[in-house]
Amino acid sequence: MMARYTYPLILLGVLVVIGATFITGCVSEPEEAAAPPEQAIQELPPPSEPEEEISQGEITYWERLAQIEPPPSHRIESVTYYGNVIDTEGIDCEDNTCYSSVCEVDFKEAPEMLSFAKKVAKICEVNCPKIKQKLVNEEIEPPYEIVIKRELEYSGMVQGGTVYLNSQWFKEHPDDLGAVIHEMAHIFQQYPAGSPFWLVEGIADYTRFWLGFESPWSYPHCCPDSEHYSSGYWCAAAFLNYIERVYDLEVITKLDKALRDRQYSDSLFELSGELSQQRR
Repeated sequence: MMARYTYPLILLGVLVVIGATFITGCVSEPEEAAAPPEQAIQELPPPSEPEEEISQGEITYWERLAQIEPPPSHRIESVTYYGNVIDTEGIDCEDNTCYSSVCEVDFKEAPEMLSFAKKVAKICEVNCPKIKQKLVNEEIEPPYEIVIKRELEYSGMVQGGTVYLNSQWFKEHPDDLGAVIHEMAHIFQQYPAGSPFWLVEGIADYTRFWLGFESPWSYPHCCPDSEHYSSGYWCAAAFLNYIERVYDLEVITKLDKALRDRQYSDSLFELSGELSQQRR
């Protein structure tokens, strides 16, 4: 009789134990994932080094340049034009247009810019002949037309041989007279389509600094906003300025002619191994 019930009871007990184990396993907290083997960790590629902050380059550039005796004819103007120091004597204005011997400055859209228009006319009168001598373009003759507009996408631009200046920009940046020189340089460049952007803008910015139109925030240097000569503008101007002072006083005129004659190539810069190093 006992044997008759013993086996079922044993079987029942086994099932209860198995069921309890199953239930406990379902509700128990999951085990933490095993850490990867030490060897696997070692085989992972090391984290990349954080990128170094872009060097602004002023110190190296100017320290090196300071050791070079500049030729007397390098800089036409020894005075840096900053702020409002422009003598406008001899500039006549009538019907919202100012006249100099070589320029006409139209400020009809912004009649409040009379004082600025006089300065632009004077800057044009004094500097356009110098720019024309540097960027030899016999086809461009005065009077040079400049229009001050109330709405313009850029601080300045040249279209069809006419310079357009943004009145709002120059209200907010009255010291940026170098931008006027930059646009005046474009009048004489007039290079064929497809000319290297960096060189076109670099020569225009070189011109403003060559004539002394610098400011504490606008001068030949490389920085995050203009970090390589191929960026054009400030850094390209610094590059061209360096080449002129160290290698060839006529480099700008030569580049200008090569661009205008569709004869430009990078080989014009291969003056030495050291220069090739500078360009990389």
